[in-house]
Amino acid sequence: MESTTDRRTGKRKGATRTAIVLTGLLLAMVHTYRNRAESGPPRWMEKLETATPWFSFRLGFLLLGFSRPIF
Repeated sequence: MESTTDRRTGKRKGATRTAIVLTGLLLAMVHTYRNRAESGPPRWMEKLETATPWFSFRLGFLLLGFSRPIF
């Protein structure tokens, strides 16, 4: 695969995009590391812990639509 360069600046195309993505990933890593002690169960899991029979039935019925058929 050939590396293309911009004629005006002499820089590789896409280098700016790569730098932006890597900076975003670095910021996400720092944010996750700094907030690691504040973790708790997700909201959806709390709702499952207090589920009523009707909610469980509806959830099971919806999940059947996403499962692959056995036959």
